[in-house]
Amino acid sequence: MLKFFSKSYIVQYISILFLGLILWSPAFTGCVRFPVLNQYNGEFAGLFTFLNEIPNILSVLIAFVLTYFLGMLLNNMAQRFSVIDKNSLYVLLIFVILSSLFTFNMIMAYQIIAGFILFFLILEIFKSEVVSENIILSFNAGFFLGLIGLFYFPASILILFIWFSLNIVGGISWRNIAASFIGVLIVIFGDYLYFFFTSNEEVFFQNLSRAFTVSFDWLNNLNNNISLFYLIMLAVFFIAAIFAINNPVKLAIRQRKILSIMGLLTIFLVVLLLLFNTKPMVYPVFLPVAIIFGSVLEKISKTKRINIMFLITLILILVNNWLSCL
Repeated sequence: MLKFFSKSYIVQYISILFLGLILWSPAFTGCVRFPVLNQYNGEFAGLFTFLNEIPNILSVLIAFVLTYFLGMLLNNMAQRFSVIDKNSLYVLLIFVILSSLFTFNMIMAYQIIAGFILFFLILEIFKSEVVSENIILSFNAGFFLGLIGLFYFPASILILFIWFSLNIVGGISWRNIAASFIGVLIVIFGDYLYFFFTSNEEVFFQNLSRAFTVSFDWLNNLNNNISLFYLIMLAVFFIAAIFAINNPVKLAIRQRKILSIMGLLTIFLVVLLLLFNTKPMVYPVFLPVAIIFGSVLEKISKTKRINIMFLITLILILVNNWLSCL
């Protein structure tokens, strides 16, 4: 079954499309609502609340189309940097499946836009591995991170991820650090100017003060099946990240570097979600996890047991999604 997706003909693309529609089918019943914003969401997240006014089915359809397109971009990037074979669609397949894990992500909202921005940030990091003069790439990565921060304030901590990643791909200098930091600051300064010209500077500083207040509210919701499943999946992602960093499979140097970076990004994002809980922002975590799982699947030669587990997983996801919508 899985070997079928090691090729990239039109039939494979259509199969993944229909599989995604089946897994997302509960959302088309209208059970998914626009996510509630909390203290960790930035101004850009609030800008997308108008999407709450469009028909629910249309919002779900737009979210699915954009998710599928993002999966194609992610798969193409993985092929371009030799993480998977040039004909493989494993990353697209895994990303579409991951996107169906939680019904609260199956609607057009800020987390999907944040996912696209994270894609471009990852792309800048990957390009730094093949470019000798990567100061501009460091700046771009910082700028994209600043934009993500406008959706989810705590994401600015990922500046550490950028520095660690640049060091992994080919070393880092103070110029890289400065360039990425300036990229973030430009976005923050632009955000401040918005509040300044609307005479709301105090709101800007209030947002900053609330943005990094650690919350363990999820501990109070462990009796909730959705919250428990959410935490279990975060644990699975964390374990996969450790696996990717250790790189137990024999891989080329570039593959080891990229998987280490994706493992590092997954750990950062999971820790952020545990400390600053905003459930919809689990969506960006799917990007590095899809690359990790896609690479692992391609290295598996005996797929009989994996096929059975894969089929059971799909059934469980579909059942869980329908139960969530009841």
